[in-house]
Amino acid sequence: MLLAKNISKKIDGRDILKDISFSIESGEIISII
Repeated sequence: MLLAKNISKKIDGRDILKDISFSIESGEIISII
């Protein structure tokens, strides 16, 4: 849930790519789907 909120805040920036990559590595990608 927290990760999804962070991505929503950065949706306009390139940081979203870093967040998604990190979430995949952490196995938390499901939390944003």
